[in-house]
Amino acid sequence: MADNINSNNQFSLNVKLVLTNNNRHVGIGSGYLFSLSDGDNINFNGPNGQFNIDEQSACEIILVGAGSGIAPLKALAQEAITNTKRRVSLWYGARTPLDIVHQTYFDARQ
Repeated sequence: MADNINSNNQFSLNVKLVLTNNNRHVGIGSGYLFSLSDGDNINFNGPNGQFNIDEQSACEIILVGAGSGIAPLKALAQEAITNTKRRVSLWYGARTPLDIVHQTYFDARQ
């Protein structure tokens, strides 16, 4: 999940569609998601487990990730910016500048 669930029970996912040389989908899940149209309904489970910010702490929040692993970190950063006064640092790596996910979002919050 790339953000927190909003008041309309909507959320965002980061999904990368990878194609072979003959334009076939590499991933079953990503191929299915990219075949959907706006407004299509799907059922799924999750997220499961807990991945959240310790709201009792006053320490700086440091988030480290790479590639599509930015999705839960973006959600945590949004939560921290909205609900705490703590400093938030994000360290993110990608293979090339074209692989950076959500760059405009984070650039706007520097």
